[in-house]
Amino acid sequence: MSVALTLMIMLVFMTVGMLIAAILDTFFYRWLAGRTGGSLLTPLYAAAAEVSRQRISTEAPDRMNWFLSISAFLTLGAIGLAVVPLGPQAAVIGIETSVVLWGACESLVVVLVFLHGWSP
Repeated sequence: MSVALTLMIMLVFMTVGMLIAAILDTFFYRWLAGRTGGSLLTPLYAAAAEVSRQRISTEAPDRMNWFLSISAFLTLGAIGLAVVPLGPQAAVIGIETSVVLWGACESLVVVLVFLHGWSP
């Protein structure tokens, strides 16, 4: 399996996983609140409303850290998924200590989430 195909498969799985997580989050929120109905497109409507909402920023926003946190988060996600084997001898990064690398990526995600939250 080529590296490009493996990266494409990982990108598809990440996108589908985020969509499924958003749909399940909306479904369980409505179910626990006692509301019925709703659409599978509700998470997309919420995302569109969030994008079009007026932004409230701090007095001195740090745009460089904001963009840095987004790019680093995507990089850590790609590295974290690259060490997950998709089959026998089919991991993009096939090292013996891949669990340690994955754990390091997971812990750095927390740092990036805080960096992103405090930057705007």
